[in-house]
This record gives sequence, C-alpha cells and structure tokens, in this order.
Amino acid sequence: MAGMSLAIKGGLSMQTMSRRNVLKLGGIAIASPFIIRNARAAEFNYKLGLELRDDQPLPKRMLEAAATIAEETNGRLQIQGFPNGALGNPVETLNQVRSGALEFLTSSFGILSTLDRRAGLPTLGFIFENYDQVWKAIDGDLGKYVAKVIAEHGELVVLDGIHDIGFRHVTSNKGLFAQPADLKGVRIRTPPTPFLTSLFSALGASPTPIAFGDLYSALQTGTVDAQENPLTVVASYKFYEVQKFCTLTSHTWDGWVPVANRAAWERLPEDIRQVVARNFQKAALQQRKDIATQVAAVRTDLDQKGLQFGSPGPGVYRKTLQGTQFYSDWKKQIGAEAWGVLEGAVGKLG
Repeated sequence: MAGMSLAIKGGLSMQTMSRRNVLKLGGIAIASPFIIRNARAAEFNYKLGLELRDDQPLPKRMLEAAATIAEETNGRLQIQGFPNGALGNPVETLNQVRSGALEFLTSSFGILSTLDRRAGLPTLGFIFENYDQVWKAIDGDLGKYVAKVIAEHGELVVLDGIHDIGFRHVTSNKGLFAQPADLKGVRIRTPPTPFLTSLFSALGASPTPIAFGDLYSALQTGTVDAQENPLTVVASYKFYEVQKFCTLTSHTWDGWVPVANRAAWERLPEDIRQVVARNFQKAALQQRKDIATQVAAVRTDLDQKGLQFGSPGPGVYRKTLQGTQFYSDWKKQIGAEAWGVLEGAVGKLG
C-alpha cells in the first residue's frame, strides 16, 4: 500500500531505512503538514504508530490531533506519526510500545487479544446488532473492563477514544448466506485469530488462514470460496473483482484502541496528559463520523460495480450459535467475571 511520503534529514527516504533505524531516530521529523518539525526544541519527542495509509480516517484524524497537541502544549510535546505500518506489522508494533521503543499506538481489540484474550471480547461473534449497541458498550463498562485488563499487565495504558474499524461481512462466489447452514463446508479465509476461526468453525464453515497479501489471488483461483472483511476493505483491495456476492452478516466488530507505553505516559506532566487525552478522544469521535460516511459511499459504489448484496434474517446467526458450544466454550476460556461484563453490555448469550 502506498503510504505517506516521509522525508528524513540528510535526504534519506523511509524506503532506505530499516524499521530498527527508524525507531532509533527519535528526533527525526516526518514531512507531513500535520507534524510540527522543530522536534529538537521539544521537551518530549514521542512516536505514534498507525496501521493504515495516511489518507484513511484513522491516521488523518490522529495526525491532526498530534499537530493540535503540539500547538496546545507550546511545542513541549511533539508526536511524530508513522502511518501505513511503517514501524512494523500490528504484532511487532504492539511489542514495541510494550517495551518502550514506541510511545503511542492505535491497536485493534483483535491484536490486543494476543496480549490478553479478554481484550478481544468486543470482537466476539454476533454480539452487536447495531452501532448504538457498539458505542454504548465500548464507551461504557465493556470498554472500561478491557482497559483494566490491559493495565493489569503493567506495560500499557489505554486512553479514551476508540476508533471504528467497522463490522465485518462475508463475500463469496458461492452465493448469499441467508442461513447459517449455507456456510457448511465453505472455505473462508479468516485472520489466524481464535475469535474468528472458532466462529466460522461453529457455523460449519472451513476457516482457512491466508496471508492478507495473498488473499486476492486465493479468491481469484478458488483456493478459498469466501472471505470476510469490512466493506471499506472489500472496496480498497478490489475483492469485488473476484467475488460476486456479499452477505451483510455484521458477524463481528472491531475498533482501534489508543494505547501508550506506561512509563512514557507517566513521564508526561499532568497538564500535557490532559491535552493528549482530550485531543485523542476528539479525533476518535471525528473518525467515527468519517467511517459512517465512508461506508455509506462504499456500499453504493460496490452496488454499482455489480456486487450483489443480501442480509440474513434478524438474529438467525446468533440463535444458531446459541445452539452450539461456541458461547459456552468462550465463557470457560475467559472466565465468569469477564463474561458477566460482556453480557451486561450486550445481553444474555448462552
């Protein structure tokens, strides 16, 4: 994916530098209109890892926030943004922020579940029916519980302001999956995360982890029959060229979670922390609106490109899962306390 153009003092491009060198050069300024470049004058020079291209709502709003933070702190804190996964893949950057090599990161609930499985609770299959439920839970007790779980590990602080990744849906050349039984035997590509592989296994499908970079060709050649992703991903990576149908399953939701290295966060004076927290939260609220607008436009565009849409009956998938061991197995894995918080936010599951 094409990322932000990065200009390094001395004329080096990001492409000529290793990720390790990038992390060592804490005083480098990115050639971005959002970042104030006089980093050497700052009292604190911090880095922010971002997974997506800088033209996407998440990096755009967070880079804007970084610029505002620099202004409101009179340049005392400079946050240099690295979009497009420039510092490494999601697991690598999570390890970097845990070790202190990186100060700020937006990580997904799914990736945070690799640190503590309970952090992946918001991504459990068919727990949310709509965005009203999502934000009530994420901005409420469920989100607070995940923040507490992460904090227990001692290395990270979760900041307020969860961004929207979106609901995931299933595309295929096999037709629409109006009923869970329609998925039986379907080879569906999923990320190698237990929350997703166990979900589709419980529904009778055959989850097949494939590297994302190989997914288009795997769909094109029939190595897999289907894939699942937000509509924005279906559009950006042109899966509609090799898929005919899209079932709006909304089977799981995920969000971007702003996290900070605890030691780096605690080094900041309280007044600077308040500026960061306020602007990060503002960025998240703006990004949520951006995503809602983007998804509506993408749905229209995909429809015009010939992707055929359909929706399953209300609650049919969740009801089917309740007849399996899916929810009860997860309750055993994460414990009664976590499960109680989850059901308190989304209703009875088992």
